[in-house]
Amino acid sequence: MTPPFSSLRSLHPLHWLIIPIETKVREFDAKLLLSCAAAEAGYGVILGHQHVIQRTWRKMPRSTVFDKSVVKANEKKFRAYKRQGNGVIAWCEEGLLLADEQDYANRKLNPATLEHVDLFCSWGANQTRVVLGNVPEVENKLQAVGNPRMDLLRPEVRGYFSRGAAEIKNAFGPFLLINTNFAAYNNIRGAETSLEIQKRSGKIRSPQGEKLFREFVGFKERMYHAFTSLVETLARNFPDYTIVVRPHPAENHEVWRKTVSSWPNVRIVHEGNVINWLLAAEVTIQNGCTTGIESFLLDRPTVSYQPFASTIYENYLPDVLGIAARNEKGLVDLVKTICCGTLGESEQEQAEKRELAGHFIQNVDGELCVDRIVAQLPSFRRKKDQIIGNRFLQAARQVRNWQTTCRYLARSVKDRFVDGRSMNLKKGGRESLANVQKKVVKQVFPGLTWDEVNTGVQTFQQVMQRFDGIEVFPYARNCFVIAPPHSRDNG
Repeated sequence: MTPPFSSLRSLHPLHWLIIPIETKVREFDAKLLLSCAAAEAGYGVILGHQHVIQRTWRKMPRSTVFDKSVVKANEKKFRAYKRQGNGVIAWCEEGLLLADEQDYANRKLNPATLEHVDLFCSWGANQTRVVLGNVPEVENKLQAVGNPRMDLLRPEVRGYFSRGAAEIKNAFGPFLLINTNFAAYNNIRGAETSLEIQKRSGKIRSPQGEKLFREFVGFKERMYHAFTSLVETLARNFPDYTIVVRPHPAENHEVWRKTVSSWPNVRIVHEGNVINWLLAAEVTIQNGCTTGIESFLLDRPTVSYQPFASTIYENYLPDVLGIAARNEKGLVDLVKTICCGTLGESEQEQAEKRELAGHFIQNVDGELCVDRIVAQLPSFRRKKDQIIGNRFLQAARQVRNWQTTCRYLARSVKDRFVDGRSMNLKKGGRESLANVQKKVVKQVFPGLTWDEVNTGVQTFQQVMQRFDGIEVFPYARNCFVIAPPHSRDNG
């Protein structure tokens, strides 16, 4: 039962944190673990859908706001956070797989955005090198801590997914898992719309950048068709197995469903955290996908399918951690060997790969990433009089709230009427950007309930023997408060 909750004023944490979630299946569990670690240390957390937080953050207490990107489009947002007296902690979710380091730096590391960041969390030594090589002025605010998603793979944490993995095994029986990351080509928005968004956000700022992006789309198109052929081959060669295809959150899942509709033992599934599926699968097959790294660190059989090579667009780490297969016949033979119980790699090879992973991911072992981040939080605490006191600042804040509301309404009108016309809404034409965006949001964040959040907290408590006394309260739709023990007013 949802507990009674009056307002944030009834809670008295050391300091408030705001942690937004964009893609639920990828981010929720890791950010919930970070919230629990912060609440255990006495911090209050507002955790929820990033769209809700973006509309309401000005009404929240002065806080430290987390973000998973430092692109040019975030500069204005970060500046607004700081102007209101908030702290900013950021990392780059895409900083692990760097196929082209200079292109990554140009698109993802905006120096003006980083100016407003108080703490930048890198994945590990490799990303730290790339960041400092391109934005050396952030050295004093950069910490190599890993990423909360990688904490979930650790032996002391992965039991969080045991029940979900068991339920999947019971529902699907033995299955082969294929994870795809072809959103550049098979994008839910459409490839051209995706290009337009890249330009608008400042990620593509030159003709050369557009040329590289189109070449990248072409590479992903070839790989997409290679994988659709592979799915059919596996369906024929493993009739007693279910072939589960799990597309990237930003891919068009309907295209996949139509493609595999004639193959009875193939399922397109995009439910829950991928870790449940990696633990339940007999084998995971991928190309250049973070799930290849996650599967390896979970000690699960992992195959890297590489039907053709690219020195520019292939992601090195996930492919090298898996067992390589260069063609369909070789992959089928390899999967049969694995399913018979022979992995094909020595303990020495596994140890060398794990050491390599540690160069890229700081929290492969040692202290958890979430605890490393929480250890940095005391420098962000603010006194209560700084949070509540100045009436002039409160009035200025209210004016900005009205300005934000007006801008939001203006943007909605533009999306509905201007962008809608510009993208040809005649019969058979393209959908408006606003309608496409609604589909994207529904796919990547279908909703979040109090039961999900509270059950997640309880599961972490049971598995890790930590976080006693933490409470969960509803704050707004798809948005919740994770409260530290004994932080509520009595009575």
